[in-house]
Amino acid sequence: GGYDMWQVDGGDITDKENLPVKQLRFGDTGNALDEKEGRYTLGPLICEGDDLFNNVVTFRVSDSTINLPTFQMGHNGDIYFEFRTAVQNAVLFHSKGPNDYIKLSIVSGNQLQFQYQAGSGPMAVTRETSYSLADDQWHSVSVERNRKEAMLVVDGALKAEIREPPGPVRALHLTSELVIGATTDYRDGFTGCIRALLINGQHIDLRSYARNGIYGISEGCIGKCQSSPCLNNGTCHERYDGYWCDCRWTAFKGPICADEIGVNMRPSSMVKYDFMGSWRSTIAEHIRVGFTTTNPKG
Repeated sequence: GGYDMWQVDGGDITDKENLPVKQLRFGDTGNALDEKEGRYTLGPLICEGDDLFNNVVTFRVSDSTINLPTFQMGHNGDIYFEFRTAVQNAVLFHSKGPNDYIKLSIVSGNQLQFQYQAGSGPMAVTRETSYSLADDQWHSVSVERNRKEAMLVVDGALKAEIREPPGPVRALHLTSELVIGATTDYRDGFTGCIRALLINGQHIDLRSYARNGIYGISEGCIGKCQSSPCLNNGTCHERYDGYWCDCRWTAFKGPICADEIGVNMRPSSMVKYDFMGSWRSTIAEHIRVGFTTTNPKG
């Protein structure tokens, strides 16, 4: 460029379609005798974040769904994802055809049930857990159906399976959308968070559906308790479509622990509580009292 000093330009390439950089090409508008020079440096490829587990959405209301294209399950297919919820009973996904269907449900808070039909009558595989699946913690589920069996795996370790009946194995024929979060008619809905959805090993971008403004779907895992609605040290219990406040260890009551139930005490005042009948324990009594005062004695 006719300069006596090196001119520098640089930046980061963040478009994933152009990464990794496999080739660099340079051109010059001058000629071979102008003694121009150029040099370059190419830094290492840096991968940050986790598109699989960061790809999470919240189902804020029970009739909100993400409708995916028809799942051509055929003779073989599998679906994997992780969920976080506080609901005891809900449909996680559902799809159907003229006669066939697939459906995965949470039952009674401690069971996952995969139901399907492929021409030979309804089939179901259920896995019960010794702990709650509706504990507002992340749990994983993998569902697979092949020519030999249908299999359900919960949290990577708890497995259940059912063999296909004797005879020719019929392919699953599904024609509806694959509905995530409820049945195809928007009943028995799920509220909570879902992430890391893989269908036949292919990652599904759930966040793109949330960004399109689908009813009741938010990007990220955001519950009602994040806004700290329970006052005066009340404990917030998440429901995603709502919440409830536990005020037992506070001096307040009400929906958000805002109604005071304490009393003003004078030097001559006393509060007495009698442990009546069978409530009396000979082992231990746990009594918790909260107070505020300016009196150094009493």
